[in-house]
Amino acid sequence: MMMRKVLRYGHLSIATLIAVYIYSPTLNDNATYEAWIKFGVVPLVVISGLAMWQQGRIKRWLRRG
Repeated sequence: MMMRKVLRYGHLSIATLIAVYIYSPTLNDNATYEAWIKFGVVPLVVISGLAMWQQGRIKRWLRRG
């Protein structure tokens, strides 16, 4: 249960960075921030979302190995 909470809060906090990028007029033009969002933040949100979605399978897979 603790792992799910950590994943959920991490996912929400990282997704907040994407919202700030979309709705901020000054950061929207910053090329460094744009690259950081595209190549760092978005993959982290996707991975954390998939981890929450497939948490049962991941736990079973880790128990076997």
